Amino acid sequence: MEANIRLELRQQNEDDSVYDPASKSLALALEKEFRKQCESIEILWGPINPPSKKFVREIQLQAIDKLVTLDIGKWLSKNQPRRIMETEMQATLPASPQAVARARWLRFDSEADNVELKSPFDPSPNKYPPACKTCGWGDFAQVPEPFRVSAALTKLKNKELSRCENGVFVVSSKVLSVLKDLSADDLIIRRVQITGRKTFADDWHAVRPKNALRSYGGLRGDGPVCSKCDLPARLVPRDSSYGFFKDFGSPACNLALVDEHPYTYKDSDWDHGTAKPHDIVISGGLFAALYNAGVKGLAWPEAISCFSAKPDQPTLEPTQRFVERFPGPTNKILKHKVKSS
Repeated sequence: MEANIRLELRQQNEDDSVYDPASKSLALALEKEFRKQCESIEILWGPINPPSKKFVREIQLQAIDKLVTLDIGKWLSKNQPRRIMETEMQATLPASPQAVARARWLRFDSEADNVELKSPFDPSPNKYPPACKTCGWGDFAQVPEPFRVSAALTKLKNKELSRCENGVFVVSSKVLSVLKDLSADDLIIRRVQITGRKTFADDWHAVRPKNALRSYGGLRGDGPVCSKCDLPARLVPRDSSYGFFKDFGSPACNLALVDEHPYTYKDSDWDHGTAKPHDIVISGGLFAALYNAGVKGLAWPEAISCFSAKPDQPTLEPTQRFVERFPGPTNKILKHKVKSS
């Protein structure tokens, strides 16, 4: 079994407790079409209370081949009734310690709050130069030097990394040492300065991946396109990526951005030069190295949700990267106890 697929049906009716009967015929047709390509297909009926078998709220599949996910996506685009406004589908694998350590790519996150912003609704203190002077798109690859953060950095207790905007992580010197040792060619590194202070936070560093992987759906453009740079007014993630990438990139890469641009805007409601959230992925081997080093605040992935649309690029690699550096009991990640949800 290569993937668990969760397919949620969202109805056009604004009342989420009312499900369109068309969901039943869609679910049964999907089950018939893909029965032979799945180990199991479970249809969850709704509403939950009182129970009913008239409507479908979710379909859960265990696929023999990960690429079945893409086949289901194409099938849905042709067969989905108009009354079912949209479907949300995600392919995953359980995040067991053994699987996490061998994963080609994992979503990378931290337990700490974003120290770049004073509050979630405040603008970023970091400004990016315009990549296009005609429309104002920021050149988000040019990470500011120094990288400015809020005073929240001084309150970061028992945490050694914080996910910020634009694919930047603020990390401790210990984290930077591991990253430079195993993944130096993947990094842009900047000094960190707390806004309003003249000195640098010497024990902290800003890092951002140099390279980007292209998600299967990519980013969807919205609004007028610039005559100079061809970028639209807004870029937002498509709903059709399902956790898939066009390609897993260079085998030597261990840290990367998801898509080239952050999810950002350049219309009148947003600051053109301020970046927005930008996802990062990390190889399971590099994640394991950070875990084994005792890094505090490293968020354990909820699931393995990075798949390649190329059949010859496995989701789980045959062996854990950098495992030779952690002989025997020093490979602590394998003893991690996953919390039940």
